[in-house]
Amino acid sequence: MRMLLTFVTLGFFSLALVAQEPLGRGYDPDGYESENKAKSVRPAKPRERSAAPPSRSGGDSKDDPKSGSKSDKVYAATDVAGLVAMKGKEVTVRGRVTSVYSPSSETIFIMNFGPDRKTCFKAVIFKRNFDKWDGGLEGLKKLVSRKTVTIEGVVTIYEDAPQIQINIPSQLKVEN
Repeated sequence: MRMLLTFVTLGFFSLALVAQEPLGRGYDPDGYESENKAKSVRPAKPRERSAAPPSRSGGDSKDDPKSGSKSDKVYAATDVAGLVAMKGKEVTVRGRVTSVYSPSSETIFIMNFGPDRKTCFKAVIFKRNFDKWDGGLEGLKKLVSRKTVTIEGVVTIYEDAPQIQINIPSQLKVEN
């Protein structure tokens, strides 16, 4: 009898916890919608919470607290010092991919934007995101090799060189 009472009590509490959880696969407590329904993406755009659209008046930046979050400037991939100074900020970078590299383990895809791979700006894509591009890793290599591309993302520093991690296809635009 005691075991039956224990199982009934646990079952009741389990149902109570499940009832408190939000339903649906698209639930996101941060308020962002996925661009491509992938498991790991950078925020695409906040969900609209009010009827009023965001202001685009171009007024004083001190009136808009989010105005400094993304620069409108497009940085050249060769401007390594300028990109290092933008560490932690979302930027747009444009440049020619001089070489691509993927180790034999195929866990990462690296686009180098300069002659010296140790000091140049890089864009990286990890294995978990390869399937978001047509052809996977091989498709990426063909898509960007020796092409001019524009990349959007947050600048991080890895081994003293700036880089942007690409998680979704909309962060990478191939120009030619």
